[in-house]
Amino acid sequence: MKIIKRIGIVLLGIIILMLLIGIFLPSELHIERSIIVKSNSKAAFELINDLTKWKKWSPWYFKDTTLVYTYSEVTVGKDAWFTWNSENQELGSGKMTIIESNENTLIKTKLEMNDWGTSFAEFIFKESGQEVTIVWTMHSDNGWNLIGRWFSLFMESMLIADYDAGLLNLKRVLESEKIKETVAGFDVVERMLDPLTYLHIQVKNSDVANTTRIIGENFFKLDEYMKLNGIKAAGYPFTIWYATNEFSCGIPIKDSTIKETDIFKKSKLPSGKAMVISYYGAYTNIAEVYRAAETYLIEKQLTPSAPSIELYVTDPMLEKDTSKWLTELIFPVK
Repeated sequence: MKIIKRIGIVLLGIIILMLLIGIFLPSELHIERSIIVKSNSKAAFELINDLTKWKKWSPWYFKDTTLVYTYSEVTVGKDAWFTWNSENQELGSGKMTIIESNENTLIKTKLEMNDWGTSFAEFIFKESGQEVTIVWTMHSDNGWNLIGRWFSLFMESMLIADYDAGLLNLKRVLESEKIKETVAGFDVVERMLDPLTYLHIQVKNSDVANTTRIIGENFFKLDEYMKLNGIKAAGYPFTIWYATNEFSCGIPIKDSTIKETDIFKKSKLPSGKAMVISYYGAYTNIAEVYRAAETYLIEKQLTPSAPSIELYVTDPMLEKDTSKWLTELIFPVK
């Protein structure tokens, strides 16, 4: 009995000592880690802002790949959440919620774990040139929960390792995926243009107010002329813009032996590099995309090598919904 009593006294002493030491341990736990990625803030933001994509990079997912997550109806942005329940003691069970989402700059989350309490994390995105710095922080406050203070002390090194692993996963995913860039909200890509022979009508000193009607009339003339002469189109119709009131309406053709007339001319477009914007919408709203494209080319230090081209992929006579009209804006560059 004396031995049991002594063991009890020792254990009580250890507990009291731990509690006394716990008073002097920090009540708050703050972790901050960062990494530089060859990507942009938009791609990084979208990868984290969509909770269904966390499986691509989350360090905790790889610790239990059989874990089943339950998601909110909307999984992107503020108020999106997921819950989990794992037999792995390191993961436990809990709920993750996005409580703040500022496009391409900040994501703030709240983590509620059944065995730990509540903590908050932030993802901060700082873009510079062709790189983005991702800063990942975590903050929790145990208050006067002395056991929680001890728990945080032992968890800190483990969490730092997890954060570093997660950031490396983000880097791997982002740098392995092709960066999608946009201009005025529309996708832009670099493309090599193939050489092209085309039949066209050139318009000079056009009435700018009636440009759309004039273009339509010229394409109708080209279509009629090609049908009468058995000429087959080899691609989508397009317009080459020399100035706001001077342009050519053209249709690609395969037969290079076609003779020209005073109205219908034959020309060639050379091969070369170009930036291509996939614009969806009415032709009347295209001007703002051109303005954004000018800024984009300057930022990318790209010099135009030829007039811009509008390639009309969608036939407005067949598709009445203007939001589905696809026009490729092509900017040949050096």
